Amino acid sequence: HWPVGAAVAAGLLVGVLAGLINGVLVVRTGINSFIVTIATSSVYLGLNLGMTQAQPFYHLPREIAAFGQARIGFVPSMLAVTVPVAIVMAIFLHRMVLGRQILAAGGNWNAAQTAGVPVNRAVILAHVISGGLAATAGLMWMAQLAVAQPMIGSTWLLPSFATPIIGGAVLSGGDVSIIGTVLAAFVVALIQNSLVHLQIDPYYVQFLLGLLILGAVGLDRLSQRRKIERGTV
Repeated sequence: HWPVGAAVAAGLLVGVLAGLINGVLVVRTGINSFIVTIATSSVYLGLNLGMTQAQPFYHLPREIAAFGQARIGFVPSMLAVTVPVAIVMAIFLHRMVLGRQILAAGGNWNAAQTAGVPVNRAVILAHVISGGLAATAGLMWMAQLAVAQPMIGSTWLLPSFATPIIGGAVLSGGDVSIIGTVLAAFVVALIQNSLVHLQIDPYYVQFLLGLLILGAVGLDRLSQRRKIERGTV
């Protein structure tokens, strides 16, 4: 019974707080951020299922469902969110000091710290942004389905990992392509939809994504080796 704006803001705040917790845990414990994220995602999912009793909520305000399912021609209205977010993230990471600090901390923690970059703050900020973006994606998916499903993001782990890698993100950190990530998301979605239209077993989607990840990681490693060899020469 909350106003729509307040409910959406609360949902985003939950994502930001979850990201903040993840970032603080990474900084305080020194555990790999991927491991921390996997562990806390299980914790958050357990809390979610416990609070909701694993029951979906169908009585969403009409404004939410209308926005999630609206189209302008063949273009979904939710692009009004995704496009600005992509543009803002590209500007933030490549044109702003805080964004450059995040990339520096990801590329080489020790070198960034020696250069005076507040690496702990950068790591926490990266996780806060990640939590906010994840919450945004969850809210948008909820609007598109017109139902609040407790397990709504459980199948997104592999695609969310595969998309930036396919889009050109460097696994060792320090470099990411927002445009590449967006294009990779379109490719993954196109593959999934194509398999459905071709009436191919949907379980093979996971198989194909796995192959794409292996290929992208292999190309990343090959590229890194060539850079090292050129630097050595």
